[in-house]
Amino acid sequence: MTTLDENELTVPFPEVATLFLLIVPVVGWLLGVVIAWRSAIWTTRDKVVATVLGPGGSPTLVSVLVLDATHAKGKMSTAGTSEAVGIAIAAAVLVASFASVVYLGVRLRTAQTIAVE
Repeated sequence: MTTLDENELTVPFPEVATLFLLIVPVVGWLLGVVIAWRSAIWTTRDKVVATVLGPGGSPTLVSVLVLDATHAKGKMSTAGTSEAVGIAIAAAVLVASFASVVYLGVRLRTAQTIAVE
């Protein structure tokens, strides 16, 4: 709860946490893409995977847009199947984005192993 004193203004934690959680994924993805493209360890394919499928980037945007579109469509129709399909598509997109993290982790480990030998 926000308390207002005559001389003091405090910001409640939930609002700050919300702003932080909205900014970090997008900025983190953008920084990760910049670092990946500047690195010599990653192949071009790895860089494209990080750019296109990285969590917080385009997959997150696609998921939000699909969920928003199906939610609006669901309000206009009586069938709940459009929302279920939208949720399934959004979940598949997000799973693919996190699978890209696993893929890149395996590729990084392989690249480091080759570099050490």
